[in-house]
Amino acid sequence: MKSDADTLFTAADSLAVFGYGEDMQQHGLETLQLPSLRWQVQGHRHVIMMPLEAVVSYLKSCRKGERVHHKDVVQFVSTAQPSSLASFLSFHPDALCHALLGQNSVAYLPPGWILAEKVVNAKCVYGVRMLWIPKLASDRNLEAAADWVGDAAEGANASKGLAAVYRQWQQTVDREKKAAEAARLQLEQDAAVQNAETQQDAEHIQKKAEEDARGPAKNQNISEKDHKASDSENRPEDPAKAAAAEAVTGTVQNKSEVSWCLEWAERHLDALQGDAWTTLRQNLEAGVHMITRFSGMDAPSVAAKKIEDAVQKRGLSLRKQEGQGIVLCSAADKASAPRACLHHLAENVDWAAHGPSHIFGDLEESVTPQCLAELRKIAQQSGQLQADEGKNFIRQLLKPLLEDGGLKDSAPCALHPGQECPLNPDIVHGALRIHVAGSPCIDFSRRGKRQGAAGPTAVVVAIWMAHFLRSNVPILIHENTPDFPDVLLLDPLHYFGSRRWKMVVFNLCPTMFNIPAKRQRRYSVVWDAGRISFGGSYKEFVDLWVQECDKKGGIFFRAGQAFSGEESKTKHQSLAKYNDIRVDKMLQNPRNEAWAIGDLSQRPPWGSLEMFLPTLTTGSQIYHLGKQKYLTASEALESLGFDAETPAARMLKDGSLSEAQVRSLAGNTMALSSVGTVLLYVLSRAKHVAPDTCFSQPSSSRQF
Repeated sequence: MKSDADTLFTAADSLAVFGYGEDMQQHGLETLQLPSLRWQVQGHRHVIMMPLEAVVSYLKSCRKGERVHHKDVVQFVSTAQPSSLASFLSFHPDALCHALLGQNSVAYLPPGWILAEKVVNAKCVYGVRMLWIPKLASDRNLEAAADWVGDAAEGANASKGLAAVYRQWQQTVDREKKAAEAARLQLEQDAAVQNAETQQDAEHIQKKAEEDARGPAKNQNISEKDHKASDSENRPEDPAKAAAAEAVTGTVQNKSEVSWCLEWAERHLDALQGDAWTTLRQNLEAGVHMITRFSGMDAPSVAAKKIEDAVQKRGLSLRKQEGQGIVLCSAADKASAPRACLHHLAENVDWAAHGPSHIFGDLEESVTPQCLAELRKIAQQSGQLQADEGKNFIRQLLKPLLEDGGLKDSAPCALHPGQECPLNPDIVHGALRIHVAGSPCIDFSRRGKRQGAAGPTAVVVAIWMAHFLRSNVPILIHENTPDFPDVLLLDPLHYFGSRRWKMVVFNLCPTMFNIPAKRQRRYSVVWDAGRISFGGSYKEFVDLWVQECDKKGGIFFRAGQAFSGEESKTKHQSLAKYNDIRVDKMLQNPRNEAWAIGDLSQRPPWGSLEMFLPTLTTGSQIYHLGKQKYLTASEALESLGFDAETPAARMLKDGSLSEAQVRSLAGNTMALSSVGTVLLYVLSRAKHVAPDTCFSQPSSSRQF
């Protein structure tokens, strides 16, 4: 009799799954740190790649909600024409990637995506050779894999194959969940009964003592009052008051769920025990010096305060000595609204400990005019240097900065008008130094310009990288979109620094922490292994904190206004389309009522219906079809972890920032639960391997 492993191997013969070892991950070749499809071609092939969920969703819409079979997907891909792809993109505008692959090129396919190829100058249809890999972290993808193996393999029995393995696995998981839930409920019930008995005994003793102390007349008055109270309780309740009370109860319930989402730091801190907690305590007591660039509302410093507050609740007292805790040395942002938030951080008494000591503006002011002119000249030639994802192009930009003396050590500071302040702080013995930056994502985002390293932000990114190399800071936490190539971080560090730089990548979203707000971002932790020991891994991170998201994005919709007749025609079209889709989904299954969020922007009526709050973008107003409310600017901040006491929320309340400015800031900032958890993890796993006084400037390495 075949084992489950043998059955799984046989049934999955038509699926191509490729994994990478730790050695490749250390060199940045693994793009997602999850099983990925590596696709290499001979000759020239045109390939298209699409998320499986998007294809299934589109085909279900075309088939009026009927089940989508494996053969349906194969037929759609193999017969795809420009008209059918245009129709697909009208439903999912960001769900298609295409490329022309040469003989020596390699394409990486994320989990949950399908790939189809066409031989150039051959048949004018896409080839039916289609490969995909299930995204095992998603039950829907895994279930689709189990369901489709029987369709793809001719003559497969219903009792065999991946479907049977999946069902058996799912039943085991369900049984374990039910057993654990039953045990938890039994413990809670036993505890409740014991508490009730204890409370009844205490009340009985207290009541008896009071009766002994009071006379008969007082007891008679109390009896009359109790009788009146009983009569008032039995009176029928006013319907209007009952409805109002129910509405208030719903708002309070949603608010409590939002409060739970905002308390991520306390929950995540509780998961750290043993050596991790000891390392975190030692780093905070010795002091952490942090620099942020492209700071925006400076989510890293807000997250740092949340971490410190949680640590103090656990019993660790900080700030007893100067330099303890997380100190924000400097921040930088070009736009006026982010700089206003940075000023508020520096000037507000409650946030003074986490406010920046220096605020810089445009990083182009930190290079000489001659060097800036040279950089812009090189940027105009970017089209000739893009064959290697921009690696050589970034090197060309960095050479005038690092080798020709074009980089300055100081720049104009907004907190000290008329002065030029140092961009990099002095080294303090024993303090852990961390650089946190969310470089511009417009050149790598699927909603952006998609020009990669050669985009309009290349010059300022090169200046930022040059300053990081010059700063001698041993740890970098970098945030960008999931498509950001790791080579743009590691190659400059290896080429102009040393080969000691290592990297671990964390692809995160708040939904991974049971917070229903999508903000998928790529966090790269880079450290100099010659000065810092970092014992963390993505697997340990997942084991500590990642969980299934069972909350819905509707919890954030509380105070917004309803859709009015004065809205634009585009929004009316979007609303009508979303309502139709929602009604169809509810007819198929009443549980689909949760899919009730629409992105009502001024763009063409694409948008997306999702059970989670969609990723916030700068030009969108998100509307909940079930609650019939817009998401307000303050609620947009809450969905990313910024409560009413954070600088942006305070400035919105006092009118220092408009709703449009806050929406723009929310659309471009980091989610506190993501960047904060990465920062917490780094502080619990990073240790010095040599005293700061032994640090030396890294020597140039030309090993490429």
